[in-house]
Amino acid sequence: MKKTYLAMAVAAASFVATPAIAQDYQMEAGLSYISLSPDVGSSDSAIGVDFTYHLEQVSTAGKPLAEAAWLNRNNNVGLGFTTVDKADFDIINLNGEFWVEDIYLAVDLDRWDGANDDDIDFEVSAGFMVNEGLLAYAKVIKNTSSYDDETGFGVGAKYVADMGGNFVNLEGELNSIDSNMEINVAGDFYLTHDLSVGLSLSALNLDDKYKPFWDDKLEVGVNAKYFFLPNAYGSLEYILNEDHTDKDSAIGLRLAARF
Repeated sequence: MKKTYLAMAVAAASFVATPAIAQDYQMEAGLSYISLSPDVGSSDSAIGVDFTYHLEQVSTAGKPLAEAAWLNRNNNVGLGFTTVDKADFDIINLNGEFWVEDIYLAVDLDRWDGANDDDIDFEVSAGFMVNEGLLAYAKVIKNTSSYDDETGFGVGAKYVADMGGNFVNLEGELNSIDSNMEINVAGDFYLTHDLSVGLSLSALNLDDKYKPFWDDKLEVGVNAKYFFLPNAYGSLEYILNEDHTDKDSAIGLRLAARF
């Protein structure tokens, strides 16, 4: 359930039918709201805020607005905070992405402050832009809690391609943590430079190679993002998370502005 909250903390809000034009920026701030509806138990909600600072100005000309910073290989650092109501815990996130020509480095730290325990999830990634718009990377994962420490490894790729004027973003990742395997895939299709629709899929296998990969957890998400102004956007995401014991669904709304 924690991962569902975290995934939804970066989801986003509504649409206004006004075309956006390119506008450069250096900072982005966002506000998110998450509504979680579990199969068992009461519903819950969370509110999140986040801020990203790019060390260089981001040029958006000729690129999908959501992927401009990544395509330009802009270095950035970010900070986020999410508070969950009834589950009574907070998430503090610190992150950064850095480029040295074609070499990619990233760090991501999540601290979960709850009533019963404090968890820390930490990832360090290193990769290489093997072709324009195509990044391959590997990462080390460290999860620490009051009950256990887990260390894992992962490999992944991200590809943003120009399909004759319409861009597509494809992402895939395979992680292994203490013999547990997790696969994540996602795709976004940019109908215009300011409007995209996407689909995500996550599956988990808990240390049993003889059963289907998705048997322990299957999470499916659909999303859309729209820049109703050159420097402001909203997005909406729906996630369905099913495992052996229950089925959770979540809706996330997000509004963000760029400066």
